[in-house]
Amino acid sequence: MDIVIVLLVIFIVVFCFKRSFSGFIYAVGASEILFRLLSFLRVRLFSSDIANFIAKYFPENIPAVIGNYTEGIIYEVLIWIFVGIMIIFEFYTIRIFLKKR
Repeated sequence: MDIVIVLLVIFIVVFCFKRSFSGFIYAVGASEILFRLLSFLRVRLFSSDIANFIAKYFPENIPAVIGNYTEGIIYEVLIWIFVGIMIIFEFYTIRIFLKKR
C-alpha cells in the first residue's frame, strides 16, 4: 500500500506542476521531506489513533519502501539512484538560493 502512496504523490506533483526532469527531482525531494515530516510528527506529536493511521498508510521514507519491496543488488542499485536524485535535488535547491541573492 505504501508504494502506491509514494507513486501517487510523485505522479500528482509532476503531472500538475512540471513535466520535466527537474519536476521529477523536486517531486521526489518533496515526497521524501513530506514522509519524514509525517514520521517525525507521528512519533512526537500525534495521539495513538492518528499515529496508527499514519503508520499504516504512509511510509517512513522512500528508502524504507525500496527496502520493503526489493533486496540484494536491486536494492543497492535503487538506493544509489535515490541518493543521486537527492544530490541533484540539493543542487537545484542551492542553485535557486544562490540565484535569489
